Amino acid sequence: MKRKLFSAVVTAGLFTSFTPAWAATCTTAPVSTYTAAGFSCNIGGLTFSNIVVTPMTSNGGTVTLTDFTPVNPTGGEFGLRLDYTASASGINVASVQWTYSVAGVPNIGDAFFAFDGSAQGTAQTGAMITLSNISGPPLELTPGAPSTEIAFTLTSSINGNATQFNLGGQGLATGRSLTQAFSGATPPAIPLPATLPLFATGLAGLGLLGSRRKRKA
Repeated sequence: MKRKLFSAVVTAGLFTSFTPAWAATCTTAPVSTYTAAGFSCNIGGLTFSNIVVTPMTSNGGTVTLTDFTPVNPTGGEFGLRLDYTASASGINVASVQWTYSVAGVPNIGDAFFAFDGSAQGTAQTGAMITLSNISGPPLELTPGAPSTEIAFTLTSSINGNATQFNLGGQGLATGRSLTQAFSGATPPAIPLPATLPLFATGLAGLGLLGSRRKRKA
């Protein structure tokens, strides 16, 4: 009985030493998944959380939300793309607001923004971004086409507020996606110092158990 118990303890120690705790990885999923209470996901050392997506329409404009997709637009930059279809014509307005929190390990120092939209006639399409919880006052941006990048003082977390707008005018405005990514983050390493003692204990235990069996033989 003692031998079985000892073997179970050793096996558990070895298993624990090779089983790191990983948080959820960002994957392509419906907007409803990302906006569920308590949801968060990791990509490239960044953790996105507190995600809220709000369609805003008036006078007959339409917005259909589809998915969030993890992206790596350029080297070292990681983030999410929000896909949807927003249409406005005449006096219609169709906009999408996306707010979130993002934390980096150990920090964030660069941001990438892009939106996909098109306009015909006098219709208008564009985007506005506000970053807060950074050094200094909130940073307000109007991304250009096809994308905009900006560097700022290193910080460990940011609150973002992005709006992609479509104004009908004398034509048709269509919005399709918003992309937000960040760099300056380093993916967290497996905490080896914490696991090595368990691994060493497991090996020592196996050696002792084998030695006892040889003596009895």
